[in-house]
Amino acid sequence: MGFAEEFSKGVQETLYSGMASHMLTNLNNLENLRTKNSTRWVWELLQNAKDTLTSNRKINAEFTVNKDTLIFKHSGDIFSKKDLNSIVFQTSSKDDENDETQESQIKKTGKFGTGFLTTNLLSKKIKVQGYTLNKDQASYSFKCLIDRDANTKKELIKKLMNTHNLLKKSFKQYEKKIHLAQLNTRFTYPLFSPLEKQTCEDGIEELTKLIPYVLSFVPHFKEIKIINNTTGITSTFSLSEELEDDFIHVIKKKKNNEYSKVLIAKLGNDKLSIACEMEKINQEYYLKNLNKIPKLFVNYPLIGTEKFPFPLLLNSPNLNPNESRNEIFLGSLDRPDIIENKEILLSAIELIEELFFKLESNKFHNLFYICQTDPDKFKTDELDRKWISGNILEKLRRIISDSKIIEPNDNTNEKKKFEDFYFPSLPSKILREEIWKIYEQISSDYLIKRDHIENWYKIMWDEWDKLNYSELCSQINELQDLNKVQDVLELQKEEAILWLNKTVKFILQDSISHLHNYRMVPNQIGDLKKITDLFHDTINDEALVNITEALGNDWKEILVHKYFDTSLLKLNVKTIDDVTDEIRRLFPFDSLENMTKDAVLLIIDWIKENRKNARNYLPKIEKLENSLIMSSMPEDQKELLIQLYERGITPKTVELFDRIRSNPHIIDEVEDLQQLYEKYGVSNIYELEGLINSNGILTQDQKEEITNEILIRFGVTNKEELDAVLGLEYIKNKFVHVSTGNFDYSFVERILDRAMERILNYLSEQNKVYDIEDKKIIAKTVAIIKKHDEEIHLIARPSDFGKVIIHFEEELAALDQPNMELWVQNGEEDPERLTLGEILRRNGITKFEV
Repeated sequence: MGFAEEFSKGVQETLYSGMASHMLTNLNNLENLRTKNSTRWVWELLQNAKDTLTSNRKINAEFTVNKDTLIFKHSGDIFSKKDLNSIVFQTSSKDDENDETQESQIKKTGKFGTGFLTTNLLSKKIKVQGYTLNKDQASYSFKCLIDRDANTKKELIKKLMNTHNLLKKSFKQYEKKIHLAQLNTRFTYPLFSPLEKQTCEDGIEELTKLIPYVLSFVPHFKEIKIINNTTGITSTFSLSEELEDDFIHVIKKKKNNEYSKVLIAKLGNDKLSIACEMEKINQEYYLKNLNKIPKLFVNYPLIGTEKFPFPLLLNSPNLNPNESRNEIFLGSLDRPDIIENKEILLSAIELIEELFFKLESNKFHNLFYICQTDPDKFKTDELDRKWISGNILEKLRRIISDSKIIEPNDNTNEKKKFEDFYFPSLPSKILREEIWKIYEQISSDYLIKRDHIENWYKIMWDEWDKLNYSELCSQINELQDLNKVQDVLELQKEEAILWLNKTVKFILQDSISHLHNYRMVPNQIGDLKKITDLFHDTINDEALVNITEALGNDWKEILVHKYFDTSLLKLNVKTIDDVTDEIRRLFPFDSLENMTKDAVLLIIDWIKENRKNARNYLPKIEKLENSLIMSSMPEDQKELLIQLYERGITPKTVELFDRIRSNPHIIDEVEDLQQLYEKYGVSNIYELEGLINSNGILTQDQKEEITNEILIRFGVTNKEELDAVLGLEYIKNKFVHVSTGNFDYSFVERILDRAMERILNYLSEQNKVYDIEDKKIIAKTVAIIKKHDEEIHLIARPSDFGKVIIHFEEELAALDQPNMELWVQNGEEDPERLTLGEILRRNGITKFEV
């Protein structure tokens, strides 16, 4: 061997050694990061298939998965000599070919370089077969086993040299015409280990998920087929030539014999494009979640960019990824690759603005999926985040804020801008749902759709109008009083109070300070107040509170509404001592003649009904009783009134006396009173009053107007029942007959049902005294239950407004039963049984016919 040959051999050994060393290092690195690279191989195969093209024709690709092999075939251009050397020695032909074909219509993404090594994660042994041409354009076929199953550089050098020799020997001239439309190129990967089979499965799964995006970005594929013989599923994907709405690409999918479509909204060109996936339902388009999709594509996905800080998918063949193809460079250095990457991202902003304008149409929904702009939610380094935030995300936020993309919580479906809505922003999903439901009753016009709450919450930023505790409190504060609450929420008074109870309880989960700063708790007048201006009412005497109003300082303004739940509020209290102190302070001892008639009558009535308390709490005023009586009456009536009091007529008759005085044809002199007793067979003024009322002597002004409260006393739940009640003699003359079409019968029915339910539940808890398991409901207010194993008749009535009027035939029949109980419930306290003695005592009845 001469010196020249020895030198040439040494150069060859050096080249083999370098290639083997580089290849072995890359293979080991890939194996060490197998989890991150386990799906990259599928994109490398497709990429290399597309990069064989030297024209704009479309190609087919096919993956076949068998139990122990994976086969990949494509109809791209045949191998060049450089391709064959690159595939054996793992050097890329991309740069050379791009340099040589700068005017070419197709830029190479990458061809048989280090990326192709990722396919060795499937198998270290690859069977390659296809065609090539010699310099005279004669066709040759070849088959070759590329074996890289080596642990040392020496072993790998030997296998490289052996592969090269086998490749040279495999060339056979091919006399037939090569049809480029056929799947002429074939790669076969034997799958030896479970790990290799899992890598194959992972890659095919990702291919199935992402191939629609690739087809929309890379129009060079006519069809991609996946034949999975391990599952029996064959899937075919192809890009339709037609667009929907001028910018929505249709990917046709066939899975065995089932046909479907994948819709990809895309704007841009082959150098730069953005995209997102949609679903079409009843001619409406719904955007789909992109969280688990790589955000960056260099025609093919850069696996690992799922959390890249960009709200849509961005594709550009000119992006410069790192060698692992899992991120791009966006640092502060003025390197050409960094500058180009930044320019591509900045150019994409214009496409996004155009896309958002298109998506303002009301047929596009779920736009929150493309509005993520918080750099802290993305996985990237600090330097990248700083540039992204200042140059990309701020511009995106401006576009999003200026676009009508928010769907309202109404039936108009007319999307609006962010500035037109409140977004629930409390710290848990349950709280956000709850505040949304509460606010919906106040004003649904400013609310987003309920099922969109969580999606928008995850991406909101500081400039948005947030629906939190303070905002809710502010809105309630603006309602001012119970009447406004009733009007706005379209509730009855009792329901409005229950709503405030529930809402305040919800707000207290955050802080009681809200009740110090906002008016949300009703006083006894109905005005909403801060709790710093209110007291808990332990006076339990409405008459005394009414006296403060008559004397000029209405304590109903400072006392919490009696139906409002104060159990969670730390309030100061007002007692009977406090209110009587205030009455003494307000009372004009030196000028009784200046007192209003209402004040005088209220004080007189209270003294008569509460003689003991009057002497204990208001002794000086109690001693002025006669003076008060005299001061309130005209001169010609004073002697008569004193005589009435001397004859033992109770304070309740003051009002009746006033009625008699206003009707002189009924009685002219006090002496006639006894004659009336004898004439009508009554023994006291109460019986006379009842007789007067029952015979229609009351004037129209003195009759009560029928309201929902009166309906509850009656217990009637429809027009027919009300007409029947008003037909009763002892009832019709006490009430003003009005139209029965304006009442909320459903409200009355709910109150009746509530009373029956709570009373039955209460009785069932009384230590086995009552048994309601086999109850019989006779009427809406009457039931038969057991007490001590014996049947009893139960009358269950609501007592929300202090009175009950018994008139139903079922009730009257129950009253005749030897075992009967009457129970009432006022909506706040435990049910109460009313015995005959309790009824007589409360109503002041001491005499009755027997």
